[in-house]
Parts: sequence; C-alpha cells; structure tokens
Amino acid sequence: MGALIDIIAEGIKQFGGEIVGGILFAVALWMFPGLRKFFGRDKARNEDDTEAETRRQLEILQEEERQLAYLKEALKRHDEALKLTETQTVEESRRKSEIQRQLEEQRKEEERVKAEIQRKQEELRKAEEKRAEEARRKVELARQLEEKRREEERVKAEIQRRQGELRQAEARKAEEARQREEAQRQLESMRGSLEAQSSNNWWYNHYEEFIAVAVLFICGVCVFVDVRLFYSVEAQKELGDKYQSAGDYSQALYWYRKAADNGDAEIQRHLASIYYFGVGVSQDKAEAKKWWTQATEHYRQAAEREDVQAQFKLGEMYDFPFWNMDTDSFSKAANWYLKATEQGHIQAQYRLGALYYFNFKNNHEAVKWYRMAAEQGDARAQYHLGDMYENGYGVSKDIAEANKWHDKALEQGYQPLIIEFVD
Repeated sequence: MGALIDIIAEGIKQFGGEIVGGILFAVALWMFPGLRKFFGRDKARNEDDTEAETRRQLEILQEEERQLAYLKEALKRHDEALKLTETQTVEESRRKSEIQRQLEEQRKEEERVKAEIQRKQEELRKAEEKRAEEARRKVELARQLEEKRREEERVKAEIQRRQGELRQAEARKAEEARQREEAQRQLESMRGSLEAQSSNNWWYNHYEEFIAVAVLFICGVCVFVDVRLFYSVEAQKELGDKYQSAGDYSQALYWYRKAADNGDAEIQRHLASIYYFGVGVSQDKAEAKKWWTQATEHYRQAAEREDVQAQFKLGEMYDFPFWNMDTDSFSKAANWYLKATEQGHIQAQYRLGALYYFNFKNNHEAVKWYRMAAEQGDARAQYHLGDMYENGYGVSKDIAEANKWHDKALEQGYQPLIIEFVD
C-alpha cells in the first residue's frame, strides 16, 4: 500500500488531479469486493478457508502490484513522452520565433528595397523630365534661332534689293544729269553757230527766242523727271531707307507711310514690323496689325492670280509667329508655301520643310520637303537634311549620308548657326 501511495503522490505531481482521480476511482472499484469481504467475513470459518482466502488475497495483492508496476511504467513512459513533447514544443516555438524573426527581417528588407526602387524610379522620372525639358528648350531655342535667322535673311535680302534699286535710281539720276549736260552743251554749240552767221540770217535774228524755248523745254523735262522721282514709290522707299540709315526715324516713317499708302506691300510689311517692335517709335500693335493686314491683302490678291512670288510672300506673312494676329497662321503659311512649291519655288520648299520640322513636329514630311529643296541646290536645306540624317529624325540614322549633305552645303559657303547649350 505504501508503494501505491507513492505512485499516487507521484501521479499528483506529474499529471494533476484528473489522472490521479481516475486511478483512485479504478483502484477503489477493484479493492471494494476484497474490503467488503475482509470486514464482513465470518469469524467462524475454519483455518482452511482462512488460508485459502489469504492466498486469494495474496494473489489479488500480487496482481495489484503487477498492475501498479504496469501503471508506474506507463506513467513513466507518459512522463518521458510529455517531456519529449515539451522539448519539441519549446524547439518548435523557438523555430517559429526564428522563422517570424526572419520573416520580419525579410519584410523590412523588402520594404527597404521597395522604398529604394521607388526612390530610384522617382529620380529616374525627374531625370527624364529634366532631359525632356532640356530637349524641349533646345528645340525651342533652335526654332527661335531659325526664325531669327530667317528674318535676318529676309531683311538682308530686302536690304540688298533696296540697295539695288537705290543704285539703279542713282544711275538713272546720273544719266539724267548727263543728258542735261549734253543738252546744255548742244545749246551752247548752237548759240556759237548762230552768232557766226550773218545778221540777215533768220536763225541769227531769232536765236534768242529759240534758245529760250529750248531751255524752257529742257527745264520742263527735268522738272517732270524730278517730280516723278519725288513722288514715285521707289523714291519714297529710297528716302525712307536713307533717313532710317541716318537714324532719323521720324522722316523715315513719313516716307515709308507715303510708299505704304501708295500700295507697296513690302513697305506695308516693313511698317508693321516697325510698329510691332517699336523701332524708332512707340510700340503700337494695333497700328502694326493694320499695316500687316493691308500687306497680307495685297499679297493675297496677287497670290490668287497664281503669282508664285506673292504666294511665297503670303506664306512668309503667316509663317512668323511673333505676329500672333491670325488664327491657325502656320497652317495658312503651309497652304501658301505648298501652292508656291507646286510652281517650283525652291525657297517655299525649304520653308515648308521647316514648318513641318519646327512647328508641326512631323519629321517625315519635313524630310520630304527638305530633300526636295536640297536636291535643287538650296544650301540651308542641304545642311538641315544632313542634320536629320545625323540624328535619325524622320529617316534612319546615316552618318555617311549626313556628311554628304553637310559637305554640299558647306561647298556653297553656307555657315550654320553654332548653338552651345550650357546646363
């Protein structure tokens, strides 16, 4: 019984009340019949019965000891299994903690990598935006420089034309002066001849009247010529140019307005520029628009009569964006350039290509018109066509082809604008 009590106590320590209670309940049921017989036995039994009962009780006790030994062994195995389970549970808990720690580190690393990727993507986006803005500024600067160059070329051509007209006018004046001198010489010669004749000669008697009539006639011719020159559009433009060159803008404007009032479209266009930019006068965009509209109308009338130069000039009127005086001006410029190109106007072909390149952003059409003008010998078109081959704009990149067109332009003395961009 002492051993049983020890087992029960150990069971209480190891497994708690539930297991021990079950064991006690089983033992009580098993022992109850023996206890009942033990307390209720008949004292009158003989010794044989007592010995038999004793052996039986001994066997029962031995069986109980075997069962208790089995239970003890079972409890021992259960204890070992429980300890193993606890060890495994601790190890599993440790492994779970380690896995959670690794997962947490991995999550943090993924967040760090994601943040780094987002940061680099943002830097890349900003860099792309910066490059795009720089490219846009370069294209815009190139466009502005091209427009400035075209305006300078137009002004230079205008100056050369007017210088030619001025030389012609000076030549005419020199010829008229020579004719007057020749007439005066002839009159002097005639007078000498008349004086040498006899007094009875009719020419001698009336030479003074003849000379007076001749002088009056020559003077009348000279006055007529001078008045015609004074009031001609060419003379008015010449005077305006001379006063402008001398810095007398008030007189220049006076004569330019006279020529413009007489319907000269080029002077009307020139006046529009003067008032728009305020050259020598206060800037007056309303006045600029007035003269620009008149010049445009004169060019339009001639252009609609299929005058190819008027079509080109009308295209130029719409091509310069600083006017900003007409809606859809670039499309109108392209329309009139196209009409001029249909009549073989080389400059119109080049300007049409420039419109497609700088304004319409259509490299394929730009190449088409640049090439057409370049093949007909336009140096600017040749050089820009070389640029397009060099950069692959509208065509496949081809350095050899680019060099070919650049060389053709340079052989004609074309000096491209060198643009240096500084970040």
